[in-house]
Amino acid sequence: MRIILAAGTQRSGSTWAFNVARLILSNQDTSLKATWIDDYVPGGETSALLKIHSPDDQWSEKAATVLTCHRDLRDIIVSLHDRGWVNKEDKMLRLPQQKLLEKRTSIGQRGQPSIYPMRKL
Repeated sequence: MRIILAAGTQRSGSTWAFNVARLILSNQDTSLKATWIDDYVPGGETSALLKIHSPDDQWSEKAATVLTCHRDLRDIIVSLHDRGWVNKEDKMLRLPQQKLLEKRTSIGQRGQPSIYPMRKL
């Protein structure tokens, strides 16, 4: 059986990568099982596409392919903030990230659009 991991940190685009891979692979393998890694129960499938956020050596060794995605950490912080998962007072954020969110929040409060440009790779 072929195992494919779709791996990436939260808000990095890993769900997008997982869904693109799922759509492509399901056309090639009708028995593909695509699911979150914690919900995976092996069955009669010939391939499994598993979504994962945290590194796992055991699954990485079993995988034929590991799809990863990378996103500028500043964009991840802003995305987490937009979802309400962190705020600018969060003790986990370091000063530069706090300043970034303060600047972005103050722009939005002045009535201007709350848009944070994506970084080019």
